Amino acid sequence: MTRDELEKRNVGENLDAIMCLDPRGYGVCRILYAGSRAYTGEPTAMHAAEALCKAIHPGDPVYILVGFVLLPHKVPEMDGS
Repeated sequence: MTRDELEKRNVGENLDAIMCLDPRGYGVCRILYAGSRAYTGEPTAMHAAEALCKAIHPGDPVYILVGFVLLPHKVPEMDGS
């Protein structure tokens, strides 16, 4: 593994760790992350970033949508947005 590859992997791991913080303790993040990580085989943040870079061109609009409904509570989870 080259230094650049290691740096890219470490940045991806760090971003994934931040995204999986679960201050309320629901546990959903870890369950969903485990499946995503098994599917991609690499840090999911970097996997998504690389897929975006391949799919878009400079000046293209990119929309990043977050949030979902916690069904038992019928309350939207907005990820702080």
